[in-house]
Amino acid sequence: MNRSFGGVGALLAPALLFSFFVLLASHGVGLPPFLTGAFLYQGKPAASYVIDVGLWFSGGWALLRLVNTFVWDGAVSRAIGGRVPGLVKTISSIVIASIAVTGVVGVVFGLPITGFFATSGVVGIVIGFALRNTINDVFTGVALNIDRGFKIGDWVTVHARERDIVGEVS
Repeated sequence: MNRSFGGVGALLAPALLFSFFVLLASHGVGLPPFLTGAFLYQGKPAASYVIDVGLWFSGGWALLRLVNTFVWDGAVSRAIGGRVPGLVKTISSIVIASIAVTGVVGVVFGLPITGFFATSGVVGIVIGFALRNTINDVFTGVALNIDRGFKIGDWVTVHARERDIVGEVS
């Protein structure tokens, strides 16, 4: 029998992994002495960095699953009466993954992240201006999918310069 994890079942693996790292971070349960003292980075055991990085990434994974399950596949999909476009889910995934990576760099390793934000902001503005029409078309397509203004079998009119084009949605 082919069973796939869907809904709340999809939250089990990230929740267990996140709980495992929370347990390790709060109690340091069962870390062998060779992991806590032998490998040091900036005067801190390397194992604690692994635990902290695991905590950030597993937390990001759990948050991503929560948002996809309860927000996109739950509330929003019921509100629009259909599936949420994949682009919306992908953008939210990129935002959550960026927050996790930024947390690892800034909090765990203590490196400055202001230069990263400034550079990514400038690059985003340049790319936004360069791809302005394409981005506009993408968001128009997303809006059409979410709005569901017409369905198969409806007749539509597209106003063109020379003449109007009439057709049936198929």
